[in-house]
Amino acid sequence: PYLKRKIKELLSFVGLEEAGKKLAIKLSGGMSRRLDLAISLLNNPKLLILDELTAGLDPVSRKDILRKMAHLNKNDTTILISSHLLDEVELFCDKVLIIKEGSLLAKGSVKEIRDQFFGTEQVSILTYPGNYEKIIQHFGKQRHQITHYQIYDQKLILFAQRAAPVMDTILRILNNCNEELVEIDIQKPDLDEIFRQVSKQ
Repeated sequence: PYLKRKIKELLSFVGLEEAGKKLAIKLSGGMSRRLDLAISLLNNPKLLILDELTAGLDPVSRKDILRKMAHLNKNDTTILISSHLLDEVELFCDKVLIIKEGSLLAKGSVKEIRDQFFGTEQVSILTYPGNYEKIIQHFGKQRHQITHYQIYDQKLILFAQRAAPVMDTILRILNNCNEELVEIDIQKPDLDEIFRQVSKQ
């Protein structure tokens, strides 16, 4: 009775209550991931190790599973996740290990890793016609304000200790280069950018 009750409870928890009588082999990829999670919870683990937790899930199901994981975590289950979906890691995980080819490159909270390797803010700009190399050259002696830069996804991304002091310089240079500002965004480097830069170390 306990096992049947537990199975029913877990199928409901992962949203598979309607598929309880189906053979596992006939479940879709996303449903199979949910079933894997339900099975891993049968013995009420205190430590849960998950590989690519939300792989194959649609955005709604992915969000739902992460919400359920947060619920488990708040109820004293430690969760270790291996994932290449870094936005998911950044949103969900308290501590992060960045590993490449078996080598540990960084560890700590996202903030700690960001401060250790960057301590910067990033200014992402999209301009037209987008001659970014020319824009960089126009920084001239003021290049010291920018710790580094990259051109990614048709945007120029500038990294500075503080974004606010360089904004006037950026706008003046865009004007001098006859570049039309289409979009600008200021933020801290996300985990994708952190991973790219740390991997180069």
